[in-house]
Amino acid sequence: MLVDIFLSWSQTRSEAVAKALYEWIPLVLQPARPWLSREISKGARWDDVVSRKLESSDFGIVCLTPENLQSDWLLFEAGALSKKVNDARVCTYLLDLKPSDVTGPLAKFQHTTATKEDTQTLLDTLNVALGEQRLDASRFRPTFEQWWPELERRLAIAQTQTIVASAAGRRTEDKIDEILLTVRALDSRLQRTTAMPYRPAGASSREGLDKVLADANWHDLTPRLLAYSATRLDGAAERAPDYVSRALRAIIDGEYEMASPTGRLFPFLCAVINDLLRRDNVISST
Repeated sequence: MLVDIFLSWSQTRSEAVAKALYEWIPLVLQPARPWLSREISKGARWDDVVSRKLESSDFGIVCLTPENLQSDWLLFEAGALSKKVNDARVCTYLLDLKPSDVTGPLAKFQHTTATKEDTQTLLDTLNVALGEQRLDASRFRPTFEQWWPELERRLAIAQTQTIVASAAGRRTEDKIDEILLTVRALDSRLQRTTAMPYRPAGASSREGLDKVLADANWHDLTPRLLAYSATRLDGAAERAPDYVSRALRAIIDGEYEMASPTGRLFPFLCAVINDLLRRDNVISST
């Protein structure tokens, strides 16, 4: 049988670990099918794809680092996975962490440290789940030994990647998680419609805006919005995450409406951010 593995990540080093596992696991266990959100093709409904993958996965691996222990997004995905599969088939993969460092809801899962011994135990569990396609012991151990140095090298690279240590950086990542979680609630929260100061050519359509927001690739769009907001704020760039989050919430709460369902989302959101900046007298209204 084939085994589908959902790799959950948040923030830079966690993503590097997830990507390393995504590319490495099939080298040891070819029937294993890891999945990473980067597989989502442009134009696909990001939220729907993630939901389907959470539902269809047989295993879940939550990639944890010190800087993402409190990630709302990871908590959401881990919770969704545990509802679909047995808790024994959801584990954390810890980089620069000890199991005792993990608290709260994530503490209930089995923990795998990013060491050779623990990683081999994890792969052995995945191998058993493959059923008739599993590697026998005489093949599994040599194959693991052959490919472990490659994962070890990738994990070492992940450890050296820049850790977002400043308060502004941590808030930025937290806001990205918050925005992604907010987007998941679009269907229930997009209800009210009012006029907006930015109106591209075309007819007003609440339904069109709902679809544009739901279809957007927020992993790519959010950093662009943060960068734009930072340029508008000049010396107060640490406030950029707050304005991106406020803009999205204002749109979801019906304070702004895209006049054309075919309008481009990025300029629309930038216009909303500008309006909020004008309201706060951060930029001139002229």
